[in-house]
Order: sequence, then structure tokens, then C-alpha cells
Amino acid sequence: MLKIITCLVTFLLFMIPRDVNSQVIPAEGSQLNYRLVGFSFPPTKKGFTKFDIEISSGTSYTEDSFEAHFIKRIPGNKNRVITELPSFGCAYTWRIVYQASNPAASSSKLYHFSILNNPVADTSLFRLHVTTKAKTYKDAYVFVDANKTLYDMNGNPVWFLPAIEGKNLDPRDLKLTPRGTITFVSDNNAYEISYNGAVLWKAANGLTEEGSPQEYYHHEITRLKNGHYMVLGSEPMLIVRHSLTDTSLHYFKPDKTQPARDPMIYQPLMVVKLLEFDSHGKLVWLWKGSDHFTGSLARLYTNLEEVKCGAELDFHANAFYFDEEKRNVYISLRNINMILKIAYPGGNILNEYAGRKTANSTETGNDLFCSQHCCGLTKNGYLFTFNNNDCDPAGGPKIILMEEPLTGSS
Repeated sequence: MLKIITCLVTFLLFMIPRDVNSQVIPAEGSQLNYRLVGFSFPPTKKGFTKFDIEISSGTSYTEDSFEAHFIKRIPGNKNRVITELPSFGCAYTWRIVYQASNPAASSSKLYHFSILNNPVADTSLFRLHVTTKAKTYKDAYVFVDANKTLYDMNGNPVWFLPAIEGKNLDPRDLKLTPRGTITFVSDNNAYEISYNGAVLWKAANGLTEEGSPQEYYHHEITRLKNGHYMVLGSEPMLIVRHSLTDTSLHYFKPDKTQPARDPMIYQPLMVVKLLEFDSHGKLVWLWKGSDHFTGSLARLYTNLEEVKCGAELDFHANAFYFDEEKRNVYISLRNINMILKIAYPGGNILNEYAGRKTANSTETGNDLFCSQHCCGLTKNGYLFTFNNNDCDPAGGPKIILMEEPLTGSS
């Protein structure tokens, strides 16, 4: 999954501590997981109005060694700056050169740090191929979930996800929050971390619903403006019907103590849940698809005659978008080709946007999208989704924009 980040440098500046009277960053001996590095240091000395940051490769302890391996000078008049360094798997030495209009420059001592190496950032193993150079977003950055790496718009890796709590996680939905942190879901949990990989927040797992062994977090997490976290989950259920044409469908939670059932009558499925936690990890809001897709209503969303092993009965979501201003939530359900519009916090379904009708549905579909990923609103208020277009492989995937109806269903 790709995500374009258009203002990463601004966020990184925000993440560099402002109270730097006694701090030098990167700290001496730091081991970093990024080449896009923020430098900060105590304010300029009295009488000195400008500075240069000078950087050399390798670990230098003498002036001669530093000068021999010199690679970069960054002029400025503030004590906080961000720059991109050449390589992962290298050591660096840096210093501050304070300047004034007349006196000789005054240099700080030499500081040292290194940038770690990681196979995911090795371009001989993984590469982001740029086919068309960006113009409008040439200073943007792109997260790639698959190899947990951040790239610039030239396809060069600049950051990778380090080990989190001692684990090499496989993330989904790597993205920045408004406060410059990074969120993602992995290992059946949801995380917020710093740019350096420190865990700042972690969702509860198995503690939010009585009797639920785990929340099955997946696909997407969003940090809200009020500091809360909204994350997709799933609820394991069984659906029972007595024939392929049975219109009376009912859900219930699996009971491992009961004997095996006929898989054509009792079929397992995952049903969407959307959970909201506060900053302390307390569950403050929950929406469950199993409260809505029940009985004969479920038949409208599935093609039972084509079901062979239960896959089409999966009310599984792969994306959501919370319109915090209008207090509506949009949930994308890939397997039934539908986007739901839900009132927040009431939870009632306000609208159902069917991208493609099912064979047994009485609802009208207009073949707008099929097996879609992602959903959201543009600045102009259009609903968008990434249409995988699995129902028409020849048509190819595409991004589509839709204007919502003023009233009624669509």
C-alpha cells in the first residue's frame, strides 16, 4: 500500500524538541533508522547570528580527519534543520560552526552518530521505480507498507521501520499523524510510534469486549483531532442457513466446545468492527457490522447461489474515513462492493453506495466499482475510492470520484 506524504519535513521539524538549551540532536552515539535527519542544538552564542552545520562521513576525532572526509555544509540562521544524508549503513561526524560578521568562526566539538542498515532499504533488493517524475509533489514522500520503508519522489529510501518492542513487524497503513508521529497496524495490534521507533501508544487487545479473545485489528488506524484513535477490527462469526437458497440468515459467535458442523450450513466469516480508543487505551466507541447485517438483510449483500466455501459471505472492511466535521464515518467493504455511510456516534447507516449489484440483490447497482480499497473525501467533498475493478480485469484499476446524493440511497 502506498501513501503520499506531502509535508513530512514540516512534521520532522515539529518532532525536533524545541527545548534544546541542553540538547544536541542527533545525540552522541545515536543509531538512526533514517537518512532524512533532523539536527538541533542550543541557540546560537551571543554575538553570533548565523551558523553552518558541517558533516563528514565516518567517525572523526581530529580536525584533519574531519576535513578529509567532509561531505556537506548547511548554512542557516536557526538552530533546527533537516537534511538528507547519502547512505544507510554509514557513520557520520558533525559539528556546528557559529558565525558573526567580523570575528572568526567558532566551532563546536565533534559529534558522532550512525545510520543503520536494513535489507528493506537496500535498493539492490527492493526498489521503488519512478516512471514519471513528480512536478507538483516533487518534495513529497511515499510510505510503502510492503517493505516498511519511506521513499522520496526520486525513489530513494529515506526511512525504515525499526524493530518495535524487539519484533520485526509487518505493518499496514503506515502514515503520519497531525502531530508528526507514525501509526500502523501489525501483529494483531495497533501502534503509534515516534520517527525513531519509540512506542507512544498501543491499543488494547482482548480487553475491550467481554469474551473476545482478540480484536483482529487490520488495514487502517487513524489518530483523530481529539487525540483518540480509530481502528478497524473484525469479529469472527458463524452464519447459519439450511440451504444455498435460504433467506433466513443468522450470525452467532463460534463455540469451540461444540462439535464440527456441516460447512455448507455453518460457514465462518469475519464481520467488520470499528473501534475508537482514548489516549489511555480505553474503548470509548464501537460499531459492529453484526448488529446490522442480520437475517434476510444479509441476503441483499451476498450472492448465495454462487457461494462455494463462504468467501462471498465475508462482511470484511478494508478502509474507513471519519469526517470529523460532519460526524460521519465511511466504511469500505471490499467483498460486497459497497461503501457504507454511518452516523457518528449513533451508528445508524445513513447510506449504502453499491459499486456493483449482486445477482440476488433488489438494490440497483451502477457498476461504479468492484473489490475497492480505500475511501475518503476530497477537499471539495467528493467521495473517492481506489477501484481494484476485479469484476472487469480488462478495465484495470483506477481511482474514482463520486458525488453523494443529497437524500436517499445510492
